[in-house]
Amino acid sequence: MNKELHKIQKKEPILIINDNDYREFCNEKARKVINFYKNHSEYNKIIIFPGFHPEEFGLPASSLLLSDKIYPFSTGFDVGCGYLILIVYDIDPIKMNKITKKLENSNEISKIFNKNIENSSWIIKKMNKITKKMLQNEFSKKFYFVAKKIIWNNFGELNPGGHFIEFHILEKIYEESLKSLNNNSLLLIVHNGSGNYGKKLLVLLAQMFGYFEGNKLNLQDIPKIEDKIHQVYIPFWNHSISRGKNGNKNWLMFLELYKNILEYSFLNRLYIAEQVIDFLSQEFNHSIKFDFVSDSIHSSIFVEKFNHNRIAIHRSGLTKISKKFQYYYIGSNPGEKSFLIKPLQKAKDTFYSIPHGTSKVHNTKYFKNIKSVITPLLEKGIIKLAIKLKPLISIKRVGSSKKDVICTKW
Repeated sequence: MNKELHKIQKKEPILIINDNDYREFCNEKARKVINFYKNHSEYNKIIIFPGFHPEEFGLPASSLLLSDKIYPFSTGFDVGCGYLILIVYDIDPIKMNKITKKLENSNEISKIFNKNIENSSWIIKKMNKITKKMLQNEFSKKFYFVAKKIIWNNFGELNPGGHFIEFHILEKIYEESLKSLNNNSLLLIVHNGSGNYGKKLLVLLAQMFGYFEGNKLNLQDIPKIEDKIHQVYIPFWNHSISRGKNGNKNWLMFLELYKNILEYSFLNRLYIAEQVIDFLSQEFNHSIKFDFVSDSIHSSIFVEKFNHNRIAIHRSGLTKISKKFQYYYIGSNPGEKSFLIKPLQKAKDTFYSIPHGTSKVHNTKYFKNIKSVITPLLEKGIIKLAIKLKPLISIKRVGSSKKDVICTKW
């Protein structure tokens, strides 16, 4: 039995937002999903964060599920979606303004993605390493032969939907150690995930239980699939992580493959950032200098240790805080100001999780103000502000081709 889950066990979800926000966003579909995960195991616990809102399926965004089990569909299709952040130096504001105007031409912006991957030997080396890992066990080997075209064909692409490449002006610096940054510095953010690669893994699971037809997976089917996974022993799956010190070899194989997809997502963001930096270097006629700030995932499942107990932590729309990095991004409504923040010691109380951005107002296409997300976190001493950011340009994909991208200047 998991002592940590016993300790936090309560009938209702733990709320880091107020009751009114929870009632506003928790519609009937979201309640059904929350109730399924809440009631499926006596050890399951849901924590609701600022930015909470229902998703198409799985857990609502900005919610966290703690369990002694693994629920592969709980965090959505875009396995490993996250933010990669760089601080870029020596950017002349006047020249950058000319470049942004130039990028509003679709023919010019597509040049960012013209780089041949063959010229990035370090990427190929790391990708081959992932491939080698995937051929080491029976389950991931089968998956590789189904998904290998996706692995390479979609690599280096900006995925459609809410993903983006953005440059931000450092409008106000709060953190003392960052005050040496000047007006010639910009923040570069690459928001991207695993795309069709991560989706293929969950589609294969859904197909095994007969719930995926064509390209549609109904919200009401997710609990049925999750329930069957935990009732039926299938060749590569075990329903619980609590059996034995090292766990069952079969679910460990699944987690190893899942880890490979997370690594793929990170490399994908890194390669996109490299293409952007190379493009800027050509435009400025000098090598652009930059510092790596952080890479964070906000759609993930990890088995983690808390107080010597292992817990499966499912994060939906929540950034996983790592000891590797000091600063993380909390996004806002497109075109509005956002923040780079620094997690504090009290982040342990949220299982090292923070919202990755703002939420939509219920039943509308509009986003709430970012203050609704950061204020509760600041008041509870979970984070402190590092930099206030003002958006400069945003690059998004709008079509089926990787070159179908548009640039918006704010």
